[in-house]
Amino acid sequence: MNLPICTKDAKEGKLCSKCKQKLESNEINQVDVELSRILFRLAEKETIPNEINLVKTKTIKENNKKDKETVLALVEGNPAVLIGRGGRIIRLISEKLGKDVKVIKNGSPVQIINDLASPVRACGINILYRTDQSEEKYITLPKERKNKVGISVEKMEKLINKLTDEKYKIKYI
Repeated sequence: MNLPICTKDAKEGKLCSKCKQKLESNEINQVDVELSRILFRLAEKETIPNEINLVKTKTIKENNKKDKETVLALVEGNPAVLIGRGGRIIRLISEKLGKDVKVIKNGSPVQIINDLASPVRACGINILYRTDQSEEKYITLPKERKNKVGISVEKMEKLINKLTDEKYKIKYI
């Protein structure tokens, strides 16, 4: 299992100088540290397999819900492992972290949108090049399946922009 912090720190609960430096330089954040420790403990108890790798986390605060934060955990490997049968493992992780956790497979923006908009699959990415040398990026979804998406366009845009550090718009075609 690869985590943002070293295995020794995940096991002992305190940070070594190298991991502390990563935290201070904002290479990792506090949620990365907390989630790494939780995942390490779950792997020790054999609740989850060691094949899952935590790449990074991003925290999103929702505007319409009071003090509600969602943690997006970008993982390599099969995200279903962290969700568990009936969502049992992800509920346990969310409970221990004290925040809602959404597990997303690390990959291209289209792959990330596919996880967010599941069961709807993205058609692709369109880039509009403007005369002023700027560009707009659109991820397109099929219009006829719009009612199957369980997340709003605004929230998807916010999440994809936060995860990829690029600006994308979601369009239904």
